[in-house]
Formats: sequence, structure tokens, C-alpha cells
Amino acid sequence: MGELLSKLEASGLERIMPDSLDYAINLSSAAFMTDPLYVAAAPDAEGREKLARSLTELFIRYGMRFGIAYKTGGTFDGLAVWLPPKERGISWVKAVRIGALHLLFRTKLKDLRRLMAVDKIARRAHINNAPGLYWYLLVLAVALDKQGRGIASKLIKPFLDMLDEAGEAAYLETQNPNNVGIYRHYGFELLGDYEVPQLSGLRHFSMFRSAHANNFR
Repeated sequence: MGELLSKLEASGLERIMPDSLDYAINLSSAAFMTDPLYVAAAPDAEGREKLARSLTELFIRYGMRFGIAYKTGGTFDGLAVWLPPKERGISWVKAVRIGALHLLFRTKLKDLRRLMAVDKIARRAHINNAPGLYWYLLVLAVALDKQGRGIASKLIKPFLDMLDEAGEAAYLETQNPNNVGIYRHYGFELLGDYEVPQLSGLRHFSMFRSAHANNFR
């Protein structure tokens, strides 16, 4: 883990530190306010804001504790959170240790129930589509006023280059169909496209990037 962080820093990226946590939460929660998952899980704006803040705080804290959470160097334009192969997704036992229950109590019960319907499908997709070991991209967020400027590429490409060098695979999920083509550009292949019956119109996409070099398109 330490070697990866050192290489990231050499690429101009910086580890997210506790003193920048609030900014990271504000950036990522704002970025996800229009994401199909959050719109479907929390139809009203007030509930969606609470849900986005709670989940992004959980994910970022989890990444800082059990994975790698980093941001763009200099100005804070975006962030990424990866979990190592041994994690293979969120462990709710570990999540409780970093305050998950407190965070979830901030959100509406009906919104959490909708979210859990997606989580059930996501966990099944992990097992069915990617049973091996891989790095899991938990969060990729770009500040609203910096989107469309290549920030996402600056965040994700150096990490994928390091995975190629190490011969390691990567996995991610998205509920935004527009993201599927973007991630394919980075070598991810679509493994699963699932309908979420409880949330009409929402789809869950699971994507995998094999452990080999030179697979950027």
C-alpha cells in the first residue's frame, strides 16, 4: 500500500488527509446529486443530499482507513477511492467501526431501503462476475465546475498504469449508463447489466478490467 501511495504522489496525486475530509465530502456529495442511483433512491432533493453526504462520507472514511483515498494535486478538483483485493467491497463490520451507523441514521429509512435493493444486486454481481481478486474502484468524483476537463483521467489513469505494472485486475460498478463507454476507454469490460426491479428504470452495471498492460483504447 505504501509503495502505491508513493507512486501516486510521484504522479502528482495526493493522499486525502483528515484536514481535507470535509472538503472531500462536499465535493463528492455534490457530484453525485444527479447520479441515477441517488436520484432513484432519494427522489426528493433534501433526502438525496442527506443520502449523498452520508454515503460519500462513509466511502471516503472507509477508503482512508482500509484502502487508498487520494485527490488531485494542488487544487482539490477530484478524488478517487480504491479498495485493495483483500477487501473486495465494503465490510459492514468494519464500516460500523468507522461510524456507519451514525451516518446512516442521518438518512430517511425509505431511502435506505431503496439503496439496499441496489446493494443486494451489487453484492450478487461481485460474486457472479468477479470471483477472483481485484482492486475495487469505490468512488470517482470530480468537482461540478471542473467536469469535462480531463480530471477523471488524471485520477484514474496513473492508478491503472500501476495495476498493469503489477499485473493486477480492477472492478467497478455504476448505475449511470453514460459511464459505461467512458470506463471502456480505460480497458474495463461490461460483465453485467442488471435491472433493479424495486427502482423503475434504474440499471446496475458491473465492469472488470483484466490484469494486463496496454489495454487503454
